[in-house]
Amino acid sequence: MATLTVTSTADLGSGSLREAIAAAVPGDTIAFDAGLANQTIALASTELEIDKNLIVDGANAAGLTLSGSNSSRIFRIASGVDFALRNVTVADGLSGDRGGAIFAQGQNTLAIENSRFLNNTGGQGGAIAVNSRSNLTITNSQFDGNRSTSTNGFSGGAISIFAFNTTTIQNSDFTNNQGVNGGAVYNLLSGLTVQNSRFVQNDATPGASTTNPNGFGGGIFVDGASDRNDPDSGTILVQNSLFDSNRSAGRGGGVFFFLYDPDVARIEGSTFVNNEVILDVAGESQGGGIWHTDGQLMVVNSTIANNRVSNRGGGLFAFETADVSLTNSTFSGNIADDGNGGGVGGALRLSSTTEITNTTIANNRAGSNAAAIFSRTNPVTLTNTIVANNTAGADTNTDRQTNITFEDGGNNLQFPGVTSSGTEERRITDSVAIADPNLSPLQDNGGGILTHALLPGSAAIDAGQNTVDLTADGRGALRTDGQIDIGAFEAGAIPPEGSTFTPNDDTVTLENIDDLASALAGNDLVFASGGSDTIFGNSGNDTLVGNSDSDFLSGDRNNDLIFGNQQNDLLVGDAGSDTIVGGRDNDILFGNTENDVLFGDLGNDSLFGGQNDDTLTGGDGDDRLSGDFGNDSLVGGNGSDRFVLAIGRGSDTIADFENGPDLLVMTEGLTFDRLTITQDGEATVVTVADRNEILVRLDGIGIDLIGAEDFAIE
Repeated sequence: MATLTVTSTADLGSGSLREAIAAAVPGDTIAFDAGLANQTIALASTELEIDKNLIVDGANAAGLTLSGSNSSRIFRIASGVDFALRNVTVADGLSGDRGGAIFAQGQNTLAIENSRFLNNTGGQGGAIAVNSRSNLTITNSQFDGNRSTSTNGFSGGAISIFAFNTTTIQNSDFTNNQGVNGGAVYNLLSGLTVQNSRFVQNDATPGASTTNPNGFGGGIFVDGASDRNDPDSGTILVQNSLFDSNRSAGRGGGVFFFLYDPDVARIEGSTFVNNEVILDVAGESQGGGIWHTDGQLMVVNSTIANNRVSNRGGGLFAFETADVSLTNSTFSGNIADDGNGGGVGGALRLSSTTEITNTTIANNRAGSNAAAIFSRTNPVTLTNTIVANNTAGADTNTDRQTNITFEDGGNNLQFPGVTSSGTEERRITDSVAIADPNLSPLQDNGGGILTHALLPGSAAIDAGQNTVDLTADGRGALRTDGQIDIGAFEAGAIPPEGSTFTPNDDTVTLENIDDLASALAGNDLVFASGGSDTIFGNSGNDTLVGNSDSDFLSGDRNNDLIFGNQQNDLLVGDAGSDTIVGGRDNDILFGNTENDVLFGDLGNDSLFGGQNDDTLTGGDGDDRLSGDFGNDSLVGGNGSDRFVLAIGRGSDTIADFENGPDLLVMTEGLTFDRLTITQDGEATVVTVADRNEILVRLDGIGIDLIGAEDFAIE
C-alpha cells in the first residue's frame, strides 16, 4: 500500500491532510513531512471524514498537533472502517455530540498509539467516543484536560465506549479529565482491560449538580461488561495501574463498577490512593476507592489507601449480589466520616458473600462504627487476615473495628482488642488472636504496591495457615519459609527484582525495565533508566530524574526536584514546595500544594500549579499554563501558549503574553462580556466586573493590543 505525505499545515488545498485523506485508497498510510515538526494543522472548516481503512502517523514530524480550533471535531470514522492514529497530538476538538476529537460510528477497529489528546470537549466522550461492536486499543498515550458536557449520564471525560465493544488501554496516562459519569472513561456493556496505566486527578463531580444522581466513577465508570439482556461473562480487568486523587459524586472515587451476573471484575497489582467521593444530589457518598455491584469482584495483590467518603465504604463499597474476594491486599488509612458522627466501613462496606484472605486492614477510620468492615449480613469469611488499629467514633466504642463477628477461616489477628476504657471490643471472628502485628508505616516494600511490613516481633510472622495455597505475598515475594505469615506481607521474603531503598539518604539507579519504586524516608536521589518508570519520592527532599521513556514521577512529601528528561512524562510535586522540569517532549506537570516552580522546557507541555503561589514557565513549544489556586506568575516562553483563567482562583501575572500567538482561555462558565480591561502603568489588567476580581495582569503590553480575539472559551 502507498504512503502519502502531508507537506502543508493548511486545512485545504495542495499538500494538506484533508487532500491526502481524499486521495488515499484503503490500506494507505498518511505521513507528514519532517518540516511540519512542532507545527499545528488547525481545521478551519469541517471535521475530517475517514471512510476507508487508513493509518495516520506523525512519527516523521515530532510534536505535530492536529487541532479542531475549538470549533470542530477532528475525525469522524465511518461504520466498518479500521483507523490507526500514531505519534500526534490531538487538541482543541469540539463536538456537542459524541467525541470531541474522534467519533467512531460503529463496527470499527480503532488503534491509538503514542499520541496525546489535550483539551478536547465532546458531549459524550471529551476526546474519543466509540459506538457499538468496535475494538478500541490505546497504547502509550496521554489524555489531559478533556471534558464531556453531557448531563444525561452517558459521559466520559476522555473516552466514551458505547455498547458491545472490546477496549484495551495500556501504558497510558489520564489526567485532569472531567465528565458527569466517568471522569476519564465511561464504559457501557463492553469488555475493558486497563494495564500499566495511571489515572490522576480526574473528576466526575460535575454530576453532583444534575437533577438525577450522577457523578459516579472519578477515574472509570462501568455499566456492564457484556449485553445485560444476554450476559456472557464479560470481563473488566485492571492490572498494575494507579488511581490517585480522582474525585466523584455519590459513588466510586477511583472506579465505579455496575456489572450484570455473570460479569467479572478483577483488580490486580494496582494502587488506589487519595481518591474522594463527595455527596451527590441524593446525599450519598460511597466507595472511596472502588464501588461495585453485581457480578464477581476479585481484588488481588493491590493497595487501597487514604481514600475518603462521607457515608459508607472509604476503601471499597460492595453492594447487593456482588460476590467478593480480597487476596494479598492492603486497606490502609481509608476514611468514612461525615464530620458529624456518621460514617461506617472505613475500609470496607460489604453486603454479600465475601472471602478475605491474607489481607491487611489497618489504620482506617469511621465517624460512627466499623472502621475496618461494616456488613449487613454475615457471609464474610476471614482467613490469615490482620485487622489492626482501626478507629471509629469514641475510643470507648466496642464496635470500632467491625459491627459483626464474621465467619472464621482460621489464623486471623486483631489488635488492640480492647477500648480505651478496658472494655473488650467486638471480635472480627470468634477465635481471632488478639496480638500486636507490629506493622511498619505504609510504604513501597517492593513489588509495585504499598504494604505494611511486619517488623521484628510481629505476632503475624509464621502464624498463618498454608492451606490457602498462596505461594507469594502481595508484592510477589515467595512465601517459602515453611509457615506463611498473616496478612499481605511475608517477612523476610524477597520481592521480585527491583531497586532497594532504606529510610535514609539513598542514591539509586533503576534497572533498564518498567520499574515502580518508592524512595521511603530520607533525601533520595533516584535515576530512572530505560523503560517507563513510576517513582514515588515519599518523605524527604528528593531528586527524581526520568530517562529515555515516558515516566511517572511523584515527589510526595517535602520539597523535591523532579526532572522528566526525555519522552512524554507525568510529573507531580504533591506536598511541599517543589521544582519540576519537564525536559524534552510533551510533558504534564502538577505542582499541587505549596509554592512550586514548574518549567515545561522543550515540547508542548501542560503545567498546573495547584494550590498556593506558583511560578510556571512553559519554555519552548506550544504550552498550556494553569496557575490554578493562588496568585501565580506565568511565563509562556516561545511558541503559541494558552493561559487558563478561572473565577475564584487568585490573580495571576503573565510576564510575556504575546498578542497573536498566545491566548487567554476562559473556563468554568466565564465569558468575555463579564470582563473589564484596563491599563495600569505598563501592564494591562483583566478584571471580572461583576465580582471586582482581578483575573490576570499582563505585564509589558498595552490595552490597545488586547481584545476579544485574544480570548477563547473552554
